[in-house]
Amino acid sequence: MKSKYETNSVKENPPKNGGNSRTLSESCKHTNCMLFSYCPHSQSGQTFLKKNAIIFYHYKKGHQIIVEDNPVMGIFFIQKGKVKVYRSFAKGHDLILRFAKDGEVVGHRGFGSEMIYPISAAALEDATMCFIPKDDFYQLLHHFPKLSFTILLFYADELKRIESRFMNMSKMTVKEKTVDALLEIKKVFGMGQKSPLLLNAELFRKDIADFAGISPEQLIGQLKSFKSENLIHAEGRKIWLNDVKALEDMVGGF
Repeated sequence: MKSKYETNSVKENPPKNGGNSRTLSESCKHTNCMLFSYCPHSQSGQTFLKKNAIIFYHYKKGHQIIVEDNPVMGIFFIQKGKVKVYRSFAKGHDLILRFAKDGEVVGHRGFGSEMIYPISAAALEDATMCFIPKDDFYQLLHHFPKLSFTILLFYADELKRIESRFMNMSKMTVKEKTVDALLEIKKVFGMGQKSPLLLNAELFRKDIADFAGISPEQLIGQLKSFKSENLIHAEGRKIWLNDVKALEDMVGGF
């Protein structure tokens, strides 16, 4: 029997041959993507991309993109959609390390001496992923030093942010962890254009709890408390942050 907090079951059957093979310069116009920013504009970039097709995979909401402990096959860039990156522990407990959005990279943590993915990744909504096989990705890094440098900085900044956040979380109360998670989700996905107080991500309570490092029951209790104080409003998976300043003040010491 499913727990009432359970998310859509993650399906471990990502498409293997369902992606359309297309060159990045013909298909992708994400100017905020580090791959697009540093590869296709030069003549050498155009030549490389014509010889090495980029594969696009389409994942349904809840489908797994990367499976923890599997061999590294390549790297993903998000063309469109929202993704969670997480670690799994005993008894079905997950810890979400970060959320990712359009233009961001997923799977880079697997590259190294062991070439094993140390994390899992799953689609929070229907997503289109740009996949580059590992050998082609190595060629890209050799061809474009600026891309290599940018990914190096991204990896270092990401590691720093995650270490800092988990260090702070070890000192936080459940209330502060809940606030921190809501503000981080706001930072990653932003707010709605039509409703500026609405978080631009409709997440399951369990996903928010896994990101905050608390139980779904604790999260729901805190959200009810925040609603009674008019700090937030929630309907289903939609959450409005009514008083961002007050929420920021609660975690201002971290």
